[in-house]
Amino acid sequence: MIINAQELADLEDDLAVAQYRAEQAEGTLRTVPNREVRQRLGLTEA
Repeated sequence: MIINAQELADLEDDLAVAQYRAEQAEGTLRTVPNREVRQRLGLTEA
């Protein structure tokens, strides 16, 4: 099967959403607050 880049990107997006929803339903979803993400990436303001 051959698919183009856009179709692959769409499938990857669909998979990510399905995994998110599955984790949410199972109660295993881990989220990180925006402030912590910014700190981890070194994007905090001085």
